Amino acid sequence: MTFTDTQTIVIGGSSGIGYATAEQIIDSGGDVVIAARDDDRRQEAANTLGPNATEHPLDITVRADVKSLFTEFDADYLVCTPAHIPTGFDISEAQLRKAFDVKFFGYYYAAEAARDVLPEDGAIVFLSGESSVDPQPDYFASGVVNAAVECLTRYLAVEYAPVRISAVSPKIVDTVGMTAEMREQAAEDIPIGQIADPADIADAVCFMLQNPNVTGEVLRSNGGARLV
Repeated sequence: MTFTDTQTIVIGGSSGIGYATAEQIIDSGGDVVIAARDDDRRQEAANTLGPNATEHPLDITVRADVKSLFTEFDADYLVCTPAHIPTGFDISEAQLRKAFDVKFFGYYYAAEAARDVLPEDGAIVFLSGESSVDPQPDYFASGVVNAAVECLTRYLAVEYAPVRISAVSPKIVDTVGMTAEMREQAAEDIPIGQIADPADIADAVCFMLQNPNVTGEVLRSNGGARLV
């Protein structure tokens, strides 16, 4: 897999799966643009990634700002990873709307703007999540938003063809804030006995970006969670 002579815009690339994806793309010869809201984390990420990384401030919920990003930078690929996921079922309407603003409308704005920039052999990958098909207590907002993202993926793959649009759906990922106890409990609940590292999901994202025969699909990198 090589990203030589390509540029990928990674929205949400300052941490977690987005950062791991940017790192893999650079290691494979590509350039990345890290677009994110948090100034300190975004700038630190770009500095750590080195000269093949550029950073740009972005609030994905502001359609005009997203469009401006794609007038400033060319791109071969786009990756979207931001999320705002409140927990619980009895959340407020404002909380649910914000979840959709970030992950559904934000991803739609990004794909819409990228359509005018990406080459015909370009690709877009959205980050979804297994809550879309595996309802869990307290993850109502996550489930309905991710289900909407997966539906959006299929429709845009048809409407924006030949640009390929796919999604990657992880289960539990070892991110900042997880305790050893949380990791151990989560690992016991899946067949492979270990939770995903952000780099594992980044592998899946890069595969979906570069495989020319995949579009409109959701790759479920979940450790076999749906088997049990």
